[in-house]
Amino acid sequence: KAADRFYQLVKYKYFDGELFYRVNPGFVAQFGASDSLKRKLWEKVKVPDEKIIQGNDRGTLSFARGGKETRTTDVFINLGANNRLDTLDYNDVKGFPAFGKVIKGMSVVDSLYSGYSDNVMLDDFDLMISNQDSLLRKYPKLDKIKKAYLLK
Repeated sequence: KAADRFYQLVKYKYFDGELFYRVNPGFVAQFGASDSLKRKLWEKVKVPDEKIIQGNDRGTLSFARGGKETRTTDVFINLGANNRLDTLDYNDVKGFPAFGKVIKGMSVVDSLYSGYSDNVMLDDFDLMISNQDSLLRKYPKLDKIKKAYLLK
């Protein structure tokens, strides 16, 4: 279900122009939440919670979530071995199921700007989803996805 959601998000160009708003060295690089209007459309379609089949190893992708059936548009790439996320009980749901893996270009992921760490997510999440231009004036070094596309 998570892999299909990701496929649909890429297919319908959701990630085009999205920011890597949380890059915490050795932990995660997170993206996918910087437009409240687009995000609200995707929140209407719930993604059922799933069992952990593949762990949160370095380079794997998982959806962030805040509770039961809340995996919507926020995705993180594991920058380290984060296997504690496989069993973490968070808001009555166990684990963050990985659904994919970076197979080429992990050096690019490792080079994302990490100087803001969790600050954008913790201090300015509302600004990010309401006014990206203002956010980028405050955090000018955030990296952005130019275009995400499917390979055949």
